[in-house]
Amino acid sequence: MSGGDLEGAFEELGEFSVKPGTGMPIVDFTHRDEVNQCFGKMAKPPNWHVDKKYSNGRRWVRGKKRDEVLIASIGKEQDGKVWLHVSYSRPHRMPSYEDLLQIKKHWIGEMSKAIMVFPPKEFHVSIHEYCLHLWCCLDEDPLPEFSWGEGRI
Repeated sequence: MSGGDLEGAFEELGEFSVKPGTGMPIVDFTHRDEVNQCFGKMAKPPNWHVDKKYSNGRRWVRGKKRDEVLIASIGKEQDGKVWLHVSYSRPHRMPSYEDLLQIKKHWIGEMSKAIMVFPPKEFHVSIHEYCLHLWCCLDEDPLPEFSWGEGRI
């Protein structure tokens, strides 16, 4: 696998057991080497370091004060599909478009589709003033081809 492309990175996971009421997979990174290696297969840019492991993902930090934070996790969502969720925050400003392009390149891959969701107001939750989120379906591409076959939007 080249770069951060996810094709095949999670194939070894197979079916997940899901925590009741959460939709999150029960994955133990300390005992499932194949799962542990999935995040390792995604090439990361220099200066990012894992500072915390979760049962379903990792938290990376960058900067002298470790103030740039990225959390990547996988989970089976309400549609029954397995999704990669990447959240990225900066300390004093909203991430830029260029920031998101780099995050997508290194954590999701240039050949995979990522989406950013703008939910209805009643479903919007913000726990960090300067954080944005990307999602990538690992099972299939759930979106239509919006370019109508012309290869550009």
